[in-house]
Amino acid sequence: MHSRHPPPSRTLAIEIRPLQKGDEASLLEALNAHRGGCVQQGHALSSEELAWFLAHPSGTRTLLAWEEKEIVGHLSAARHTMWMKGRQVLFAELLGGFVAISHRARLGKRGLFARLCREFFSEQGIDGDFIYYGWPTREEWRLGRKLLAYETIRTQVALTLSVGNAAEGLPAEVELMERFDHQARWLWDRCAAKFGASAIRDEGFLNHRFVERPGYDYENFGVRDDDGVLRGYAVFRKGQWGEETKGLICDWLVPTDEPEVGRLLLRALEAHGRTQGVQQLFCLLPEWSPWFDSFQRAGFLATDAERMWIARTSARRFDVFWLRTQWFSTLADTLIV
Repeated sequence: MHSRHPPPSRTLAIEIRPLQKGDEASLLEALNAHRGGCVQQGHALSSEELAWFLAHPSGTRTLLAWEEKEIVGHLSAARHTMWMKGRQVLFAELLGGFVAISHRARLGKRGLFARLCREFFSEQGIDGDFIYYGWPTREEWRLGRKLLAYETIRTQVALTLSVGNAAEGLPAEVELMERFDHQARWLWDRCAAKFGASAIRDEGFLNHRFVERPGYDYENFGVRDDDGVLRGYAVFRKGQWGEETKGLICDWLVPTDEPEVGRLLLRALEAHGRTQGVQQLFCLLPEWSPWFDSFQRAGFLATDAERMWIARTSARRFDVFWLRTQWFSTLADTLIV
């Protein structure tokens, strides 16, 4: 008598490929089903937000894993055009992703997550240098360190200032800018000589990041001289960091030899924070920047930002220690706020 055995299960082939025109609706549905990746921060992603992300000025990289007609895995990053040691290079901010529950049983080197990442990180940048970076969750960090050679740039330090109750309006010298113009690049050029690396802050980058983003409200404060030349700017947003709503200083660009411009902008940010009802201003600046000390002299406290800043770099000369001490970065360098 022959024993009966169940028929072998059918293993569906998984195709891994970049996002193609026409995939957007399927990607949006998958992102909202799995709550993972792109610019999603715990809320349902709109088609307008996805379109904004895909229109990033320096481009994006999105890799999809398809099983028949279903997306079962995804990884994405936003490219940033950087100026590093006198030449233009590309960095890419890792914005997470997901693997469907049916494919999470194996998260080792043969699993779908590892396959996605190997393909994702095969992209090369200008002259072969490519630096990926991000602020991973604890689980993403554990897997990334084990499988993907993630390294720590630093445990991020935040600068926070308690907003007082005294009523004060904006200084007369500070204006609220609706958009950035070509003078933003002039200002960045003046500051960039002090940076080893920095995202190029021109009108295209800044307007896409802080003016055109759907669902996010930013206030762009600027100081100009008597000739109308932009001398410095700061970007404010009332938003969530951790469990609290704070006044986030999303970007700060002021020449270090113009402290009076910095003082005017800080007065404006504190006054605006009061009108917005926040208890604290919150800022990320590199610890080597003179502005890190200037903010503390103005009353800001250095605290744990509860975020680990990581990188995966193929640029041998620019390891995580070099990035830690040379890269001028702010919240503008991440799309999470």
